[in-house]
Amino acid sequence: MSLNTIISQGYLVQFDAHAASEHGHYFCGAHEIPGAWCPNCDKPLLRLLTLGMTDGRIRIPGALFEQVHLFFCCTCEVLSESLFYRILPDSSIELIQFGKGIIDIEAGYGLPYRGYPSHFPGTPVRLDALKEDEQEYITLSNRYDHSLPTREMHNRYRYIYNADHQVGGEPLLWQGHEYWEMFCPMCKKSLPLLATIGGGCLDSRGLFGMVGGQIVYTFCVECSVMGAVFLTT
Repeated sequence: MSLNTIISQGYLVQFDAHAASEHGHYFCGAHEIPGAWCPNCDKPLLRLLTLGMTDGRIRIPGALFEQVHLFFCCTCEVLSESLFYRILPDSSIELIQFGKGIIDIEAGYGLPYRGYPSHFPGTPVRLDALKEDEQEYITLSNRYDHSLPTREMHNRYRYIYNADHQVGGEPLLWQGHEYWEMFCPMCKKSLPLLATIGGGCLDSRGLFGMVGGQIVYTFCVECSVMGAVFLTT
């Protein structure tokens, strides 16, 4: 069974300081995007990825906004519950639903780790289209059955694990393909996948300080609502 995705073609997100800024794809960095404020922590939400909708390859059908921002917060109870926010026509956001409460960072239980920053170093990114055989490998890896990839395939496509982040297509999911489903809090419909963000960034500690963490992003085209959930192995 294939997963429901908004963008059928998958793209690996690659850090590239020299990437053309035509579409404005950008990873992490500080921001002042209206509405992107965590009421638990009283600070900006963590911006993980900005995608420019002028890039026809990843344009969301019917989108009225020029940019899509992938936000999250790893220093409060947003981390343990789903986050939902609506993207407005001017690309600002409005929080719809989120976990309430803060986490004692200094307790050092894992994530968030001690000294967790307000933001991570930013960088332009490029989107590299997945080839057919690469997407087939990801699809097989997500399914725990007789079609599991061979060791030779794992070795050949090891770079896909290192890529960490993906937009469109079926992404590599740490918990497989039948573990979860998200529903829009406004229309109650099942949400298709948009992107995944792994732990890699330009800070040596990583986004999560662990191997196996992943944020999955879904999107309701009808309501312009983004859904995000943090998952671990």
